[in-house]
Amino acid sequence: MLNKLKQKVSFAKRLLNIFSSPVLFDIQMTNKATCHDH
Repeated sequence: MLNKLKQKVSFAKRLLNIFSSPVLFDIQMTNKATCHDH
């Protein structure tokens, strides 16, 4: 039971990493762009 839960958590974390990496990159790029505008 606990093992399956751990597997689900690690799987969810992996998915989150895959999705959040490009998003974080976009946010950083946008932040840099807006900083240069001011």
